[in-house]
Amino acid sequence: MTRPGGAVIGAAAGIAKLAAEAGRDAIGAVTEARGKRFPLVVVTGAAGSGKTVLAQHLQRARLRSYTPSAARSEQEEHIDQPLWRGRGVRFRVVPGHGEGGVRYASLARLLHTEPVVGVVHVVANGFRSRRDDGAEPATAALSLDDLLAQHRMQEQAELEETLTHLKMAISAHRRPRWLVLALAKSDLYAPELPELAATHGPGGSSPTAQSIDALRSFVGTGGLRWESLPVATWLEDYRWRDEVRPTGMDTAQRDELLRVFRERISALVGHV
Repeated sequence: MTRPGGAVIGAAAGIAKLAAEAGRDAIGAVTEARGKRFPLVVVTGAAGSGKTVLAQHLQRARLRSYTPSAARSEQEEHIDQPLWRGRGVRFRVVPGHGEGGVRYASLARLLHTEPVVGVVHVVANGFRSRRDDGAEPATAALSLDDLLAQHRMQEQAELEETLTHLKMAISAHRRPRWLVLALAKSDLYAPELPELAATHGPGGSSPTAQSIDALRSFVGTGGLRWESLPVATWLEDYRWRDEVRPTGMDTAQRDELLRVFRERISALVGHV
């Protein structure tokens, strides 16, 4: 014989279970809706290449007022970019400073546990910011051209590490689906942009383009699309010892590059 109290308890337990399942479904629906309205984009690149500054400048409200920090970030940074009608992009900036394990852990977590739709990989053609007061012993005697060449090699090594993570993520999860190579600090090499755009785009002859093309061939042409875009943010001369490379753009030219870059990202995440 079933006790009345037992029936009540059983009914209450059933209701609680249904409520819990409904709650999980509701949370899942909210998370999915947020993912569609604010897709997740990972920003990678070597230390000092301008990752955080680029993500900040893509926020319209801070386009002209943003001043880069004097310190490099050693932690993953979250920067949300509002667009319109309640939509936007969630940027996750992977640190390029400190031990490689920090970058590795951040990339692995994002690419394997988060619904990342795309990657913006930032290169600066060797014009990486140097925020220390003195020169490192290994570079103290280098000319500006030699320093830039060394920085380009380091940028390439950082790219190769990122591409290794992307290969594993795309093979396992079929995402992210696109990569944009941001040719950052382009105001410092504006006369070279036409040539760099050709050599650093799909099918280009640069080691950077060839590495990304190799990944695209590995995962299949339907598994990854990529392109390169020039962009500039904080306009300032680049100084190394007694050598100076002046900025070659004004704010109007900078803002136009940012507008094109922002609109392209918006299109890639499906907001246009």
